[in-house]
Amino acid sequence: MQSTRTVVVLVLASLVAFALFVATDASKPQPAFAANCQGVDACTGFTGTMGANSCNGDRACYQSDADVGDNSCNGNEACVETGGSGGEATIGDRSCNDGSACSYAGGDGGSVRIGDDSCNGGLDCDSAGWDGGSAIIGDRSCNSPPGETYACEYAGMRETGFADIGDDSCNGIEACFDTGEEGSSIIGNNSCNGDEACSEAGLEGESAIGDNSCNGDDICANLQGAVGNCMRNTDIPQACIVDERRPNIGAGLSGLFAGQPTPLPTARTATGPATSAPAATAPSISPPRTGDGGLAR
Repeated sequence: MQSTRTVVVLVLASLVAFALFVATDASKPQPAFAANCQGVDACTGFTGTMGANSCNGDRACYQSDADVGDNSCNGNEACVETGGSGGEATIGDRSCNDGSACSYAGGDGGSVRIGDDSCNGGLDCDSAGWDGGSAIIGDRSCNSPPGETYACEYAGMRETGFADIGDDSCNGIEACFDTGEEGSSIIGNNSCNGDEACSEAGLEGESAIGDNSCNGDDICANLQGAVGNCMRNTDIPQACIVDERRPNIGAGLSGLFAGQPTPLPTARTATGPATSAPAATAPSISPPRTGDGGLAR
């Protein structure tokens, strides 16, 4: 009898050890969190929808009314009151991770829509679209460097505020801080990357920036007005380099190399209250001079 018990114990111990090995196999990707709503008041008062491994941290989604994707809103007060108090908020996957990353965004009668892999830094999208404002943030945008903050804080904030930020844009310390607050700011794809690159653009005014533009530190800070595609870059983006062996490659730049005004990005419809961006007229753009690579400042 003693021998039988010993065999049973050994078998059970082996099964437990195997299960632990499978659960902790370092070769397999492990989620940052294995559950939801871990932390003090993490989801107290939450009334939205939630994906897997989200809303972990003290008050992470406290009093929030948001549609939260997978692996998002993790960090102390990461999405506290986001979309709350009569507002609307949609957050994609792997976004709004860090302390107060998207706190109050789209709250108090405002609206915010955040794509995937965006706003992952402390206060990066804090109060975006808050207080009756409206903010749309694309994929892989509004991320400050590790340990830094404020990439798109206050974007599109307050009743007259509107900010529409494309994909792969506004990455850097205060890259688009305060853009479109009490004004209007439209930013295309792969634009405004750099520290304070487009900080306060369209603040209490109007600004419109095309694709692949305004990349560099402080390069379009405080901008009021319009910048076309492939303009004002410290280093020319690859998408803007013309290969002379392929004469039609410039056709996709909408007239930039034909001496025509470059069309500006069109504002998308934001989730929440109807908001329209004031029209902005592009300046007349001349063909690039030989040797300057199309760079204009």
